[in-house]
Amino acid sequence: MGTQIGLDQTAVVDAAAALADDHGFRNVTLAMLASQLGMRSQSLYAHVEGIDGLRRQVALRGLALLGDDLREAVMARAGADALRAVADTYATFADAHPGLYEASLRAPGDDTEMAEAQERTMEPLAAVLRSYGVDGDELIHRYRVIWASIHGFVTLRQAGLMSRPVDVDESFARLVAMLCDDLALRQAPAGVAS
Repeated sequence: MGTQIGLDQTAVVDAAAALADDHGFRNVTLAMLASQLGMRSQSLYAHVEGIDGLRRQVALRGLALLGDDLREAVMARAGADALRAVADTYATFADAHPGLYEASLRAPGDDTEMAEAQERTMEPLAAVLRSYGVDGDELIHRYRVIWASIHGFVTLRQAGLMSRPVDVDESFARLVAMLCDDLALRQAPAGVAS
């Protein structure tokens, strides 16, 4: 088996992303990918720098797709509507692309391309927070709280740990409503209930 004619890095990453969604990001191996593509594992090195290079490329793909979805979700929205759109987009993306979502959870280290991809993915939620008048260190703190809340809920649900006989989507909607209420309180003038 030789390298397939017309096979390029994009096709290799596409196939790896599909395998990650089907089998889990950490379960994808070069042998599995090569089998999927009908080639030898060694031939993949013409397209990616081993398993670490493949995982990096899949992470960049996940970040790019999630970032695109988030930017589209917040377009022409503001306030609570925009925050709900961000939360729903994270949940929808994680459900539709569990492997790519897992891949996107990668510390950039000194990888500037990864850091830039993460910044683009963070920007839609950061823009929502700025629309509430949040900036500086407070923006980072609130971003972390909101992202950790959404991510935690989504991953616990994916793991099957929200199994009580109460509507999980309703619980998620309530979580997002609490986050929206918290931000609305920040905008209310002192002494005025919102």
